[in-house]
Amino acid sequence: MLDELSKILDFREFASRSQSILISLAKNKELILHQLDEVLLNPILIEKSECYDFLDKIVICCDERTGTSIRISQFNERYANRLHCHRWDYSAIVLHGQYVQHFYGIEPSDGDITPLRSGVPVFTATFKKGSCYSLHNSVVHSVEAK
Repeated sequence: MLDELSKILDFREFASRSQSILISLAKNKELILHQLDEVLLNPILIEKSECYDFLDKIVICCDERTGTSIRISQFNERYANRLHCHRWDYSAIVLHGQYVQHFYGIEPSDGDITPLRSGVPVFTATFKKGSCYSLHNSVVHSVEAK
């Protein structure tokens, strides 16, 4: 499953395939719970997971060979973060609650997103339970959990 995603070069194809995987996974609550239990037994998954006072990122599946993974992120109830972009493209599905994404633009070629900090979002989207989306790694955005 994850191996397929590592071979995709086209973002639209990545988005389509990864969203399909996430939608299937979200329909299988027993599998999600099983994978969460497995995290505690797998030192690699524990090492790749991150816990902060505002957000937990729990890696439930990863393929070291391809660098692909599936993780569950749990935000604080009133989480809002800074502008940022990612090192990789990703897809997400909201399993519970909702959050708002504010989009500011594309990361400049020099990597300096400072000029975008003073601006207002060019687009804002609310994602509710069941919403699925993909984001290219160059998109500068911020997240607000509700």
